[in-house]
Amino acid sequence: MGTPLTTKHHAFDISWGVPDGNELKARADRICSAAYVIICCINDVADTAMEDAITQLKQSRLYRNSVKWHAKEAQREYAAYQYKLKDTLSGSDRWQFWMDFADQYQEQAAIHVLKLRLAFEQALINHHMPLSELRSYVLTAETMLSMAVMNFDEYFKEMNEKHGIDLRELFLPARIEGVRHHFAEVANAILNEPSMPGVDINLNTDDRCLLAFRCLETQLLSPDFINRAGGTVIEEFYPQYAKEQ
Repeated sequence: MGTPLTTKHHAFDISWGVPDGNELKARADRICSAAYVIICCINDVADTAMEDAITQLKQSRLYRNSVKWHAKEAQREYAAYQYKLKDTLSGSDRWQFWMDFADQYQEQAAIHVLKLRLAFEQALINHHMPLSELRSYVLTAETMLSMAVMNFDEYFKEMNEKHGIDLRELFLPARIEGVRHHFAEVANAILNEPSMPGVDINLNTDDRCLLAFRCLETQLLSPDFINRAGGTVIEEFYPQYAKEQ
């Protein structure tokens, strides 16, 4: 089957609240804080898409042999990353706050991920692809995991170029390339399953898929989207901090 959608570079707006002439440490702190949102929350959205796809696969006859092994390896890799993230944020209520924030971010993202999956499914149906629904889940997960890895690379590249601060190694466990690699093997097997041949589809040329993908990508990195998630969490779970906003 053809080429999955590819992400574009976005400028990362993390300048809010950083005064002119601030010291290097303050800038590094701001880059770190934003990374937990821009990197880790998008990883979380990608993981949910992957788990949804694996749930669908388990209900099919295709969840066996290498597909099953790579799916389990992808889950294992993500669990290892999440354990490291929890260890990093342990202490005080930082981990709980991040989970509350990630849940709200995920809830806001869900409709946009769904629109992407439905656009994929319609494209597959239009090309008379067997198992269009199942394959749309797999395509969505593969696309989200690829977005997450590229997002990591672009974020730290831009922060280094703009601010001369390279924190990539510090956050390297959040570059979920191992997860992406194993699920790409799952996707390759499912999308090119020999007993149900499809056709060569380049989704980068499908207007509906492109529109859904660009909308999703723009939303996930939008300051308004991020601030809305944070505001909702503070209002519902941490009202004592509301006046500090």
